Amino acid sequence: MSSGPEGGLSKRKHNRLNLKSAVAAFMVATASPAVGQVPEQNTVTLASAEKGLEDLDSVRKIYEKDLDAGRAYVQRLEKRSPGEAWVEREKKDFLQRETALRSKGFLRGLSIIREYGGDISRFDMQAPIQTIEDHAALRRLLGRIPAELRKENILMPADLKENPGYRYDRPGLTEMPAKYQSIRGSLDIKDFNALLDAEEETPNFKQLFDAAVSRGPEISIGTDLLYELKKKRIGSASLANPAFVEGIARAAKAGISLSTITPYESAPSDRRDFESKMSDPAFVDAITALHAQGVVALHGIIGLPSSAYRSPDFVQNALHLRSLQRIGGFDLVRFAPMLVRSDFKQTLDGVPQKRLSETMLFLRDYASDSASWSAASNLVQRYRDDERMLSALPALTRGRLGDLEYLREFETAVRASRDVGYVSGYAAAREADDVLLWDRLGKKVGDLVELSLGQFGALMSQNSTGAIGEILRERASTVYYTRLWNMNELHDASPSKRLQELEGADAGMLFDMMTRVGADAYLSSFRLMYNGNGYTGREREYSFMAKVQQSGSLSDFLQRANPSQRAFGTFLEVLSQNDLLDTFLADLGDADTQQRTLTKFLFEGSGTLSQGQAITIDELVHATKNQPIQQFVINSLQGFLKRSDPTAGVLVAEIFRSRSDVPEWAKESVASYKEFFQPMSKLDSAASFRMEGGRELNVQLHAFYDDRGDGKPEAAWDGHQSFRNFIRTLGGDVQWSSDGAIKKVSVRKGIGLEDRGEYIVIEKKSANGKRAIRIFANKPDRNDKTVLEVNERLKQSEKPQVIVHRGHSYHANKTIGLLDESVALVNLGSCGGVKNISEVLKKSPRAQVMATRGVGTMRVNDTLLAEVDSTLLRDGAIDWQGVQTRLDSSFAKGAEDLKERWRSYQLPHRNSTADLIAAYNRSQ
Repeated sequence: MSSGPEGGLSKRKHNRLNLKSAVAAFMVATASPAVGQVPEQNTVTLASAEKGLEDLDSVRKIYEKDLDAGRAYVQRLEKRSPGEAWVEREKKDFLQRETALRSKGFLRGLSIIREYGGDISRFDMQAPIQTIEDHAALRRLLGRIPAELRKENILMPADLKENPGYRYDRPGLTEMPAKYQSIRGSLDIKDFNALLDAEEETPNFKQLFDAAVSRGPEISIGTDLLYELKKKRIGSASLANPAFVEGIARAAKAGISLSTITPYESAPSDRRDFESKMSDPAFVDAITALHAQGVVALHGIIGLPSSAYRSPDFVQNALHLRSLQRIGGFDLVRFAPMLVRSDFKQTLDGVPQKRLSETMLFLRDYASDSASWSAASNLVQRYRDDERMLSALPALTRGRLGDLEYLREFETAVRASRDVGYVSGYAAAREADDVLLWDRLGKKVGDLVELSLGQFGALMSQNSTGAIGEILRERASTVYYTRLWNMNELHDASPSKRLQELEGADAGMLFDMMTRVGADAYLSSFRLMYNGNGYTGREREYSFMAKVQQSGSLSDFLQRANPSQRAFGTFLEVLSQNDLLDTFLADLGDADTQQRTLTKFLFEGSGTLSQGQAITIDELVHATKNQPIQQFVINSLQGFLKRSDPTAGVLVAEIFRSRSDVPEWAKESVASYKEFFQPMSKLDSAASFRMEGGRELNVQLHAFYDDRGDGKPEAAWDGHQSFRNFIRTLGGDVQWSSDGAIKKVSVRKGIGLEDRGEYIVIEKKSANGKRAIRIFANKPDRNDKTVLEVNERLKQSEKPQVIVHRGHSYHANKTIGLLDESVALVNLGSCGGVKNISEVLKKSPRAQVMATRGVGTMRVNDTLLAEVDSTLLRDGAIDWQGVQTRLDSSFAKGAEDLKERWRSYQLPHRNSTADLIAAYNRSQ
């Protein structure tokens, strides 16, 4: 026996003996009866206590092995991601488990689990400690399991939940072990329930299942099938399809596990696609051939189009691709159009390894069209020995590829580039664009913004194809923005003057303009653009509806224009933002025309709802006052629910969760998904503050960006102007040199300021000094690389609860990259910040989001943030309706343009888009 430092037992063994003695004493003490109350046969002797002790000690030893593994796991996490919030949560959970190991109640609970047949190693880090220590509750929960199943059933942590998600009392449940002996290994209650579900869905399921299992005896096909049925990635009725059973049997015999090829999603459309693919001998031939050659990472392969796997060149090309880089199922799907090309190998031979990835992506974009593929393939083969040209090729687009004059100018620009190694093809493309436009049109790219919409439209109609057509289409948004900004700036001018900005545009161009830049329009600008906003003068003829009516009806226009589902959805969103949705519906005509239009452009051709569709539909339902249309849209969701579409389920729950008149068809969705919606009316103190130095501290990170540029006037340095406006709200000012270098920052007395070179630290305190807000704000005279490095460092060291984006929308993704799970509040004050909500919630799933649907402005952002800060310092939490009311009152007294811009801001309690996306993410 080893000795400790003082000659006795080692500390670890000493602790174990102490525990052993304590457990024995505990068992005798707790089991001894009060005098005269317990019959003699129930009295616990020292011998029985020792027996119980041995049981608990064996439990502890099993559990301690898992703790050793858990300890090593936490140590690895701390080295890899020090300070991350999720790592701290893992560490905290582990320490609680380690402490529980010293608890006699916890050990006894594990022993009870073992009495019921449970493998306690399954419960080490998953079941709640409180439940395991509450022995009466534990026995009650475990007692739900039918006695007949206790020997046949694997206990799972879910069995210790009040609502595990499955039932214990279903008729026929106890018969499952005997009926499905062909499945290797023991099953759990969830497995038995899944088998019962399958039997209810498909009456002869047992016979079909046994027949399928008999086709693949070499592996445990039964276990594979059950797992996929339980995940609902295979439909039980599919087993009635002999071709499908033959396909999965062939895959099993080839050593392919079903779980490596089934779809990730469980929607009916995914199950149908899987059944179709596995019923196709050509698909099974392809995957078994690839698997035999060592391509075993086949996840995602089910998305492969039939045109690919039926091609005689597919397998050989896939294997050649594997010789160039690591590949899996998703790669094969992504590059499928290339893998059917007979000259695939010839095209890529000789391409340097470090240029392979970008070259592949370049070729992929043109592989589906023979002419474009030929042009792209020829370019790659021509420049295979020229790394500079290869690095620039991804900037070329379809229209540019076929223009020999353009390609000559592009090559000239690349050759002239001073870039070393990698060349920015986009810079070369801009130069080539300029040369080609000048040679053919007598204009440069920068000249286009000076054109009227009529002049620009004439150019587009005369040059609709080739490189020139592509350049003009790409620059259309810039031209649109210029006209729109002019309309916005003229908000105090007459409607006739503002409408003149639209002169010469036809209905198609105006529709394109509204969908592309409408989110940045002032309310009055958008309404003028749509229908003249009540103006009856001659210039009303320049509006969209006037142009539409000159050649027919709005319905006829939409049929001719045939916008994509995405474009139509965007159009509905900007109409809603400008309170024109019901006007648009009335302009369409009668109820039948309205319904036909929405069906065609919003629902038609959709097997399941996309997230974008769901957001549009949610907006439509909440914004319209047209009750028949509202009911029509809601009823249209029934079809998606019948296809078990989870997005539709979340959307239905969002629509009905606060209503008492839930229709019968929607009740199941509301019950299933309502729990995933969290209240957004308040931001509580636990999320807003943490204790530090004896006071509550809120930490914020504000990200500013450098918008200086060659020839840009100082007034257009938006990053600098935003930074100055922010500091002025603190009673201070910013001084910078003629080139924009920040020289001095000051704030009013009573606010702390520390200049740390690349960033400043501002500190505000509550009146009683018990709360503080500490703001870290980088200076906007730093380049993007420095800004990101500084803010990433600050995020890691300071762990902010609030992150504020203080730049244009094209900088938003840089700020979003700073988010993590610990962030409680995000402000997206840039133009159209709502568009970035999905990305925000991927990084910070519990965050509340402030965003704008339209034009973001520092004058609104700084007023909003000042109100948020003062509310936090005063109340320690935020009631969003209170903030809304105070700001509504404040902006109502301000300039007209500020009122319009404030209307497009959404605080968390009114941000239905964030609410819907967050609920969907949680449900998944």
